[in-house]
Amino acid sequence: MLGVGAPGGKAMQSYDDDWTDGQRAVYDECHQAGAEWASDPDTPSEEIQLVINLGQADDDTFGDSETDFPPLVDAVTQATGENVTSVPASHADPGFRGFVDGVRDATADEVFGL
Repeated sequence: MLGVGAPGGKAMQSYDDDWTDGQRAVYDECHQAGAEWASDPDTPSEEIQLVINLGQADDDTFGDSETDFPPLVDAVTQATGENVTSVPASHADPGFRGFVDGVRDATADEVFGL
């Protein structure tokens, strides 16, 4: 898995080594959607904090749960071209991980104590 903080201020993507090109593309599109959503001044800070908390949670706490958080579902729908109603709450899922990584990368560390 690649880390964050590439030269030039652009974050490197956090892929699983065994992801296909399609999964990497979903991650990339959801990452961009998450960053844009978090950067929107109309996005409530409480919702940004919710996504950051999801991103920091251990997958064991999720079990097999899914989330129907609208901005995340919309991002995955857009990235996959398929109408989805929920997304697995798992860091192994490229849509989930891409969106929460995008939100975290777009949010100033001092704002939410990251």
